[in-house]
Amino acid sequence: VMRAVPVGRLITNGEAGETALWAPVMHVADSLGVVVEAVAAGDTLDLDPSVRLRVLGAGGADSNDASVVLLAEHGHTRWLLTGDAEAAGEAALVARYPDLLGADVEKVGHHGSRTSSPPALVEAAGPCRRRA
Repeated sequence: VMRAVPVGRLITNGEAGETALWAPVMHVADSLGVVVEAVAAGDTLDLDPSVRLRVLGAGGADSNDASVVLLAEHGHTRWLLTGDAEAAGEAALVARYPDLLGADVEKVGHHGSRTSSPPALVEAAGPCRRRA
């Protein structure tokens, strides 16, 4: 993707990847001068005056639950991007941010597998739950 589409910043959880793809991605980012930024839960990235990314999760014992989880906001529209988080990581999100998860669009965790998106997260992420 970085070779085909201009990328200004690559967001990571700060942990070295365990897959064979990690090193080549980092090499391409370096060769193209893409800034690699490690984020942590609680960080906020203001991309421009109308776009904000809240980092809700980044890091953890399990590699999938270590995914960077973002709440993207553009105007009044919000997207919950759960990466590869599985049920345990998503349960932690609901416990930590019970009133913040409401979104217009949710990208379900771990590719929509049965190990992700437990009912508590789906309920918390529903647009009718938006309070923040």
